[in-house]
Amino acid sequence: MIDELAELPVNITYYKGENAIDISPLGINKVRGLHSLHVQEFIAFGNDSNDQCLFENALYSVCVGEHEVEQYASISVEKEKVAAMITKALHMYGNQEMQGVYI
Repeated sequence: MIDELAELPVNITYYKGENAIDISPLGINKVRGLHSLHVQEFIAFGNDSNDQCLFENALYSVCVGEHEVEQYASISVEKEKVAAMITKALHMYGNQEMQGVYI
């Protein structure tokens, strides 16, 4: 089935260790969705391959847990430290006047 899907105009994201895939139309991803909502600047938290585009385009990005995609994030944290990282991000960017920043 994967070989047949690969011939279609779609992106296929594989999740190692989860025995799962995401299938989306070419050019459709989380960043494009944000841009369609007129969000240009954002802070991203994520934990999977489909978050790479967020990490690459965010003002600041946090990979939650240990994943291959963490190389694209600004920082990687353990799941238990997410709340503290949100607080840190709010302090880092919350005092700046940036129109359309979503945290």
